[in-house]
Amino acid sequence: MRGIIYDAERDQYISARGALSFSHGGNRYIEVKNNSVFGSTIVKGAQLLDRAIQSGLSSDIVLIKFGGNDCSIRWRDVASEPQKEHHPKPPLNLFKRIYRSMIGNIRDVGAIPLVMNLPPIDADRYISHICRDRIPKNSLLQWFERNRSIDFYHELYNNCIEQVARETSTSVIDVRSIFLGLDNYSSLLCNDGVHPTFKGYTLIDDVIRVSVEILVNSYVSTNLIYNRSFFSSGFYVRGNA
Repeated sequence: MRGIIYDAERDQYISARGALSFSHGGNRYIEVKNNSVFGSTIVKGAQLLDRAIQSGLSSDIVLIKFGGNDCSIRWRDVASEPQKEHHPKPPLNLFKRIYRSMIGNIRDVGAIPLVMNLPPIDADRYISHICRDRIPKNSLLQWFERNRSIDFYHELYNNCIEQVARETSTSVIDVRSIFLGLDNYSSLLCNDGVHPTFKGYTLIDDVIRVSVEILVNSYVSTNLIYNRSFFSSGFYVRGNA
């Protein structure tokens, strides 16, 4: 996770790096190498992981975090032709296949795969954010009436992540449940309805840190982890929302 927040006053994305102290460096016990790239989909992520493996990946744990960019749709195309079918790229079956392959590749080099699901979005804010850029809201609503809600694919890809994790017996960092368990999780999302706020990223960072520490300690006790390094190939931030 690169850590990007939306600045509504300037209508641009800025860094929230200070909110992700563990995810961008680790702590005195665990070294973190963050390889996230702004706007990446799982196709790009798989390429990054392959390069790391070819270069001699030596980390004990590899965190995969994709899905937010992958489930996005070209909303300007939807507004231009609301009568047509529009789907995310990559399609769900390809997303699932690559996700499963990445988990297998991580295990093949002796590392422990770890996945993270998607924080929820605020659908109303997201629609308003999309339409700020001269995209007619009525056209989008016309498409939604014929198809599904704006957060349908977001939930679909999240469910796919959790399904792959179950099928491959891979541990999940469940930030989604943490957010949904709050009284008003939307207060931790930016005005774009997608990116977490600084406080939202701080919460995610804490959840990641605790989850990784528990995992590391459990494996250290069985002598399966030695150097406690942590390669986060899957961190990314939605860049086209």
